[in-house]
Amino acid sequence: MTRKSVLIIHTGKVDGPGGFGDSIEYGRILCSTCLLEDYRGWEVYWITCPGAAALLRENHLIDHLILAEDPDEVGPFPVEAFHTIINLDESHPWQHFAAGISALHRYSSALSDGSPASGRNQTDAGLPLQIYRMLGRQWQGQAYRLSDPDNMMSVFDVGLISSDWPSRDQTAWPADRWHQLRYLLEQDYRVGPDQGMEHLQDYIGWVASCDMVIAVSGLGLHLAIALRKRVLALLTQDEYEDTFLFGQGIKLKGIESLNCPGCQARGELPHVCLNGVAAESVAQSLRCLTTESVVTPIVALPNLEAVRT
Repeated sequence: MTRKSVLIIHTGKVDGPGGFGDSIEYGRILCSTCLLEDYRGWEVYWITCPGAAALLRENHLIDHLILAEDPDEVGPFPVEAFHTIINLDESHPWQHFAAGISALHRYSSALSDGSPASGRNQTDAGLPLQIYRMLGRQWQGQAYRLSDPDNMMSVFDVGLISSDWPSRDQTAWPADRWHQLRYLLEQDYRVGPDQGMEHLQDYIGWVASCDMVIAVSGLGLHLAIALRKRVLALLTQDEYEDTFLFGQGIKLKGIESLNCPGCQARGELPHVCLNGVAAESVAQSLRCLTTESVVTPIVALPNLEAVRT
């Protein structure tokens, strides 16, 4: 019996400082793999850009991974028509490409249309809700899907993901707090700060080598979730509302700040800010994560709110 076929298009490329397609939204590509569980047993084709190949390669739920910078690099498909096409790429060339392929069902997401459901107005973690809304379905907690790295071994008890990959932007929580936290944790744990920052495959391997991670929002956090690690997430107000940890950890957010220099510079005072979160509080939360079930009611800690979800 011939399997139904689905084509998913998500290159993750967006306009950057260098012009069209200069930046890749790796976190959004990984979050969109929540779709794969719904198409288990189908013949799945996925088009993405070469730079994101490490996120999807050897995924047992993807039968055909097609790497292309633009539609002209995609060759002929072995099927005359797809049962379903899901285009998550917002660029006009890919929208035009998807519209020209024969399919029984077709879904296309204009991610930057400015509507309340637009992905550009949400964090990466809110993408599953948007995708399933586009498909006319209810998202029921389908998780991200990532193939386990080869020879995955535990090297660190705790990985500290203080910046997003590959930007290395370290602004969500002050650098001095990360240094304090590392000092506090090294007394009891094998601690590994950000590693593998040069290459995506190395970065995935580093996250895989950690039993637990403390992370700001970004690709590292999503990788840890996909690799089924225990996570302690440090989140801004918007990220806090959108981020779902699939029962693997604790979400932390700061208290309302009246004197944070960063918030003051952006004209965002008063604002819920991580600047007031003490390293000691984060270390205490990690110890809760290591000694208790992660699926428990709310836990209150000084200067922050902690929710297990």
